[in-house]
Amino acid sequence: MLCHAKITKQVVSDLLHLNKVVGRVKQNPLQLFFPRLNDFSSCSLECYTDAAFTNLPNDGSQGAMLIFLRDSDGKRCPIFWQTRCLRRTPRSTLEAETLALVEGAEASVYLANILTQITGRKSITVRCLEDNRSLYDSV
Repeated sequence: MLCHAKITKQVVSDLLHLNKVVGRVKQNPLQLFFPRLNDFSSCSLECYTDAAFTNLPNDGSQGAMLIFLRDSDGKRCPIFWQTRCLRRTPRSTLEAETLALVEGAEASVYLANILTQITGRKSITVRCLEDNRSLYDSV
Protein backbone atom coordinates (compact mmCIF):
# COMPACT_ATOMS: atom_id res chain seq x y z
CA MET A 1 0.00 0.00 0.00
CA LEU A 2 1.39 3.39 -0.97
CA CYS A 3 1.19 6.38 1.32
CA HIS A 4 2.83 9.78 1.21
CA ALA A 5 6.05 8.45 2.79
CA LYS A 6 6.41 5.87 0.01
CA ILE A 7 5.45 8.18 -2.84
CA THR A 8 8.23 10.64 -2.02
CA LYS A 9 10.88 7.85 -2.04
CA GLN A 10 9.77 5.57 -4.84
CA VAL A 11 12.15 3.36 -6.80
CA VAL A 12 11.85 1.42 -10.05
CA SER A 13 10.70 -1.75 -8.23
CA ASP A 14 7.73 0.22 -6.84
CA LEU A 15 6.70 1.21 -10.37
CA LEU A 16 7.01 -2.38 -11.56
CA HIS A 17 4.87 -3.57 -8.63
CA LEU A 18 2.29 -0.86 -9.36
CA ASN A 19 2.12 -1.92 -13.02
CA LYS A 20 1.40 -5.52 -11.92
CA VAL A 21 -1.36 -4.35 -9.60
CA VAL A 22 -2.95 -2.24 -12.34
CA GLY A 23 -2.80 -5.22 -14.70
CA ARG A 24 -4.57 -7.44 -12.14
CA VAL A 25 -7.27 -4.82 -11.57
CA LYS A 26 -7.91 -4.58 -15.31
CA GLN A 27 -8.18 -8.39 -15.61
CA ASN A 28 -10.55 -8.79 -12.64
CA PRO A 29 -13.17 -6.06 -12.72
CA LEU A 30 -14.72 -5.22 -9.37
CA GLN A 31 -18.43 -5.71 -8.93
CA LEU A 32 -20.38 -4.27 -6.04
CA PHE A 33 -23.89 -5.34 -5.17
CA PHE A 34 -26.21 -2.70 -3.75
CA PRO A 35 -29.33 -4.46 -2.44
CA ARG A 36 -32.73 -2.81 -2.37
CA LEU A 37 -33.27 -1.83 1.24
CA ASN A 38 -36.64 -1.83 2.98
CA ASP A 39 -38.23 1.18 4.64
CA PHE A 40 -35.57 3.86 5.19
CA SER A 41 -37.20 5.01 8.42
CA SER A 42 -35.79 1.92 10.16
CA CYS A 43 -32.29 2.04 8.65
CA SER A 44 -29.15 2.46 10.72
CA LEU A 45 -25.43 2.84 9.98
CA GLU A 46 -22.85 0.14 10.67
CA CYS A 47 -19.17 0.99 10.63
CA TYR A 48 -16.43 -1.65 10.50
CA THR A 49 -12.86 -0.53 11.19
CA ASP A 50 -9.46 -2.17 11.24
CA ALA A 51 -5.81 -1.12 11.42
CA ALA A 52 -2.42 -2.55 10.57
CA PHE A 53 0.31 -1.48 13.00
CA THR A 54 3.61 -0.26 11.44
CA ASN A 55 2.96 -1.89 8.06
CA LEU A 56 4.03 1.24 6.16
CA PRO A 57 7.42 2.87 5.62
CA ASN A 58 8.79 5.02 8.47
CA ASP A 59 6.76 3.01 11.01
CA GLY A 60 3.47 4.36 9.67
CA SER A 61 0.25 2.48 10.27
CA GLN A 62 -2.75 2.02 8.03
CA GLY A 63 -6.40 2.30 9.00
CA ALA A 64 -9.52 1.25 7.12
CA MET A 65 -13.25 1.76 7.48
CA LEU A 66 -16.33 0.43 5.75
CA ILE A 67 -19.72 2.02 6.44
CA PHE A 68 -23.01 0.32 5.54
CA LEU A 69 -26.59 1.48 5.54
CA ARG A 70 -28.49 -1.40 7.21
CA ASP A 71 -32.25 -2.01 7.13
CA SER A 72 -34.43 -3.80 9.70
CA ASP A 73 -34.08 -7.14 7.84
CA GLY A 74 -30.28 -7.01 8.14
CA LYS A 75 -29.61 -6.19 4.47
CA ARG A 76 -26.61 -3.89 4.10
CA CYS A 77 -25.65 -1.44 1.40
CA PRO A 78 -22.08 -0.05 1.36
CA ILE A 79 -22.12 3.75 1.29
CA PHE A 80 -18.52 4.66 2.22
CA TRP A 81 -15.16 2.92 2.38
CA GLN A 82 -11.64 4.19 2.88
CA THR A 83 -8.14 3.01 3.66
CA ARG A 84 -5.23 5.33 4.33
CA CYS A 85 -2.29 6.19 6.57
CA LEU A 86 -3.42 7.03 10.08
CA ARG A 87 -3.09 10.73 10.94
CA ARG A 88 -0.88 10.02 13.93
CA THR A 89 1.91 7.49 14.38
CA PRO A 90 0.67 4.96 16.95
CA ARG A 91 3.03 3.27 19.41
CA SER A 92 1.03 0.05 19.77
CA THR A 93 -1.52 -2.13 18.01
CA LEU A 94 -4.15 -1.01 20.51
CA GLU A 95 -3.49 2.64 19.69
CA ALA A 96 -3.63 1.97 15.92
CA GLU A 97 -6.96 0.13 16.29
CA THR A 98 -8.28 2.94 18.51
CA LEU A 99 -7.32 5.63 15.99
CA ALA A 100 -9.00 3.70 13.17
CA LEU A 101 -12.14 3.27 15.29
CA VAL A 102 -12.25 6.97 16.18
CA GLU A 103 -11.92 7.97 12.51
CA GLY A 104 -14.66 5.48 11.55
CA ALA A 105 -16.97 6.70 14.31
CA GLU A 106 -16.43 10.34 13.29
CA ALA A 107 -17.20 9.55 9.64
CA SER A 108 -20.30 7.54 10.63
CA VAL A 109 -21.70 10.29 12.86
CA TYR A 110 -21.05 12.83 10.11
CA LEU A 111 -22.91 10.67 7.56
CA ALA A 112 -25.76 10.11 10.04
CA ASN A 113 -26.11 13.89 10.48
CA ILE A 114 -26.22 14.41 6.71
CA LEU A 115 -28.83 11.67 6.29
CA THR A 116 -31.03 13.12 9.05
CA GLN A 117 -30.92 16.53 7.38
CA ILE A 118 -31.78 15.07 3.97
CA THR A 119 -34.58 12.80 5.18
CA GLY A 120 -36.02 14.77 8.10
CA ARG A 121 -35.55 11.85 10.51
CA LYS A 122 -34.81 12.80 14.12
CA SER A 123 -31.82 10.49 14.39
CA ILE A 124 -30.07 7.52 12.81
CA THR A 125 -28.48 4.85 14.96
CA VAL A 126 -24.73 4.38 14.45
CA ARG A 127 -23.10 1.10 15.39
CA CYS A 128 -19.31 0.70 15.26
CA LEU A 129 -17.69 -2.73 15.12
CA GLU A 130 -14.04 -3.56 15.75
CA ASP A 131 -12.16 -6.87 15.65
CA ASN A 132 -9.56 -6.10 18.34
CA ARG A 133 -10.40 -7.78 21.66
CA SER A 134 -8.06 -5.54 23.69
CA LEU A 135 -9.83 -2.43 22.38
CA TYR A 136 -13.23 -4.00 23.08
CA ASP A 137 -12.19 -4.80 26.66
CA SER A 138 -10.77 -1.29 27.13
CA VAL A 139 -13.96 0.40 25.99
